[in-house]
Amino acid sequence: MVLYLGILLRLFAIARVANPKIRLNLTQTLCSKGTLVVIVKKIVKMKSHIKILLLILIVINSSSYSQIQKINLVGNWNMTDYWGNKSDFILSEDNYASMTVNGEFIDGKSFIIHGGKNDGQKGEMKYIINYEKTPIELDLVAMKENKEMGRILGVIKLINENEFLMIWSFDGKRNSDFSENNKEQIVTAKRKG
Repeated sequence: MVLYLGILLRLFAIARVANPKIRLNLTQTLCSKGTLVVIVKKIVKMKSHIKILLLILIVINSSSYSQIQKINLVGNWNMTDYWGNKSDFILSEDNYASMTVNGEFIDGKSFIIHGGKNDGQKGEMKYIINYEKTPIELDLVAMKENKEMGRILGVIKLINENEFLMIWSFDGKRNSDFSENNKEQIVTAKRKG
């Protein structure tokens, strides 16, 4: 965004040298990350190709800003996989993730580990969301005594505030292919009413 702002101001400076009567009115607003968003309100007596270029920069800037808007994913979700299997998925405000797997409810704050060297011990499951990435990353992190024991890499594609698509990767490589070719890996999550 700073790059766009720099380009915008350079274009204005060039246009101003060519025609000193050009005026630029700006309104400044701080977004949630403290990034300065500049909205061009009025550009008077500029050449049409500069106006078009400025308009393109503003559209690109506003679309890149809208991609990192956060949606509140906290709450209860119904998940359905490709074969129609349903499960519950709960994201708490304190970053615990709970879910139903093969009919068994896994409480993110305290669950019993099945299998492996930690079999029978208590663990936790937390989630981490990175809104800065495209697609948005949502990882599940298995914890034992405040140490990370494993991670399931996930990505989500927002449909709207009450629905998203999700892909889990269990092999350590993040899969972000939401195409028809990968439909068996895609899970649909819908917010519970």
